[in-house]
Amino acid sequence: MGDSSNGLEEKTQKAKKYFEKGDYQAASGLFEALVLDYDHLGDQLNSAENKNNCSVSSLKANMPQKAFDIVDGTDQIFAAHGDKKRQAMALGNRAAALEALGKTDQALSDYQKASLLLKEINDQELRPYILKSMAALEIRKGDYLQSLATTKASIEGSKKLSFREKILQKLLGVIFKN
Repeated sequence: MGDSSNGLEEKTQKAKKYFEKGDYQAASGLFEALVLDYDHLGDQLNSAENKNNCSVSSLKANMPQKAFDIVDGTDQIFAAHGDKKRQAMALGNRAAALEALGKTDQALSDYQKASLLLKEINDQELRPYILKSMAALEIRKGDYLQSLATTKASIEGSKKLSFREKILQKLLGVIFKN
């Protein structure tokens, strides 16, 4: 298996390089090929990981339907393996694809599930990003009060705040009187 795993590692590094250079379509294609390789090996976790990488690349390449199709169900694979962080990331990736497809209610539901999982494991790095995505979507839907509450939660959960976020934190504290 040494040759096989070495080839997979090379392909993974190549896909990541394409992604870093902004060639998202090429990255998407390579991550999709890796999915097939890992499926062939029966490696569910690495297959699901690469489905998520493919989804992110596809979304950045303006292929939201492909992004959704490939990531759909990966959250359940990570859940079955007890990996709440990657389960939440998969839900966040699916939410982003749904959002790009204009399915805002489904996207909000997935963002909410991801946020709750990240809160459960006390993740203070990814959760603020999920909450910020939720807040932006809530604003687009016209749910301004909920967006303020979500923004407040994202700031409270952040380890490090920018100057702008500190000001926003103070303003939200005045609005919510705490």
